[in-house]
Amino acid sequence: MRQRSARLAVRCSAVAVALVLGVAATACARPEPAPGRTLSASAPLPDLPSPPTPTRLSLTQDDSGRTLGLVAGGVALLRVTGPGVGEAVADGPAVTVVPVEYESDPGYREWEVRAVREGTAVVRAGGGTRQVSITFKVVAPAPAPAAPVSAW
Repeated sequence: MRQRSARLAVRCSAVAVALVLGVAATACARPEPAPGRTLSASAPLPDLPSPPTPTRLSLTQDDSGRTLGLVAGGVALLRVTGPGVGEAVADGPAVTVVPVEYESDPGYREWEVRAVREGTAVVRAGGGTRQVSITFKVVAPAPAPAAPVSAW
């Protein structure tokens, strides 16, 4: 009786191993194409999400004296209110300053501070008692994630 039980246990174990290997082989098998379609190693990869767009900072004269980080390609808006506000200028090649023009006077001056390359720049704007000075440290954007590689 004992010998018979041992043989039955060996057979059950063999069947279990075969079942596990069969399921694993099926899971790893290359999928069959639908009728009328073919699989190709040169098939295009699915669309990947685009990298996040840089955020826009909104700054005012209350931010004067701050040091802020921007990613190259990012934009900050600088808005200064008050009488006698002159032009904004950038000291340093890391950013460019572009005035925002309005058809009617909104009561303030506004500029886009565009991060164009790695480095540091100080943007100064204002006039009279409203002097604004903000330092920008521009860093390179993070590299885009690599596309997944297909095993097919």
